[in-house]
Amino acid sequence: MTQSSSAAADDPVVVVSSLSIAQRSGRVLLRNVNLRLGAGEVVILAGPSGSGKSTLVNLLSGAIEMREGGWDVSGQVGFAGETYDLARERVTVGGVVFQNFALFDELTVAENLAIAADHNPAVSDSLKTAIDGLLRDVDRSLPVNSVSGGQKQRIAIARTLLGNHPVLFLDEPNSGLDVSASRRLSLLVKELAQEIGVPVIIVAHHFRHLIDVADRVLMLDPSANDLVELPVDAARIERELEAIETGHPRAPGERPMEAAPAMIATRLSDRAGRTTVQSPARAWRPVWGLKFLLGYLWELCFAPSALLFVGLGSVITGFVTTWFIFMYLPFRDYLMPIIHSDALAGLAFSELRVLAPLLTAVLISTRNSALIGADIGHKVYSDQIKSMRNLNVPHQIYINATVLLSSAVAAVV
Repeated sequence: MTQSSSAAADDPVVVVSSLSIAQRSGRVLLRNVNLRLGAGEVVILAGPSGSGKSTLVNLLSGAIEMREGGWDVSGQVGFAGETYDLARERVTVGGVVFQNFALFDELTVAENLAIAADHNPAVSDSLKTAIDGLLRDVDRSLPVNSVSGGQKQRIAIARTLLGNHPVLFLDEPNSGLDVSASRRLSLLVKELAQEIGVPVIIVAHHFRHLIDVADRVLMLDPSANDLVELPVDAARIERELEAIETGHPRAPGERPMEAAPAMIATRLSDRAGRTTVQSPARAWRPVWGLKFLLGYLWELCFAPSALLFVGLGSVITGFVTTWFIFMYLPFRDYLMPIIHSDALAGLAFSELRVLAPLLTAVLISTRNSALIGADIGHKVYSDQIKSMRNLNVPHQIYINATVLLSSAVAAVV
């Protein structure tokens, strides 16, 4: 047993007890799973696709609302001297570095860090030093889209650390990296875990270049709905995964995670009737609400593309309307000399008071609906919404409310 493994057993930072996760359709992902994490240890979480790795991470990071997603959850998690009932409380015990980083596109590097810091408790000086070391070669004034992939990953790690969570989750951190980059990443993760004393769980399918820095390996076995500890050996892990995928029973020698101490149940009974959510989002910050509002107002109302779209559409419609009226006017040869001036005046009045406002509203609604759908869809697909939940950033206010308000302003203006 490594020193970190011993720390996890003797003085765990986080204890998960009797965790069960099942879909309401009847499918069980996990049943009575127990987990202990010690300070500074690096744990690889392995398992075949669909075994429940992402679901477990999403649950412990508070990135999804399990009840709304059709899940039934039971169990307890204890950390920082408190124990929480997962059946009744959304717990944000871990910060997540998502596979696609989930950085906020509309913000700069500095703003991505600031929004996390502003919605979470202040971090320690040692953690600030570690974050500064991660970003020593990154220009924080740049938009996040203009930095390299490796820098984006380090920015995402730094931003997640500013969430001040007891555990750090890395979701497929070496996906798309070559061998050299994977090894550098593994060393970075190990040094970071030891420097700040936070347990790190790495969710990985490709773990050969991460195994050297791992203190433990846990495997989610979907056939047993259990969490099993394996030796830190890449060949052994691959054999076990192959056995699961081919339907063969596991070889003897693996052991399920030990049950959490009885104090979990005792502490939980003291909290009966409480529905407190751990790490709730701080009250929304007006400065961030205004920033998101101004951004959406610009995109939906005042951007040159919006004005050009509406103006060009109105000009084309006005021209086509006038052209067809005069080209296909009944008895055109007889009526044109008589009603030409009056027809122009009447047509201008109807277009100004009726057609132009109606057309403008239709054009704005069409453009903005497409833009909002693309923007929100991108934020969901790229895990930015999950990241906001994980970082205690109230996305309902900063995105949903500001989009509605900006759309209303666009319709009025």
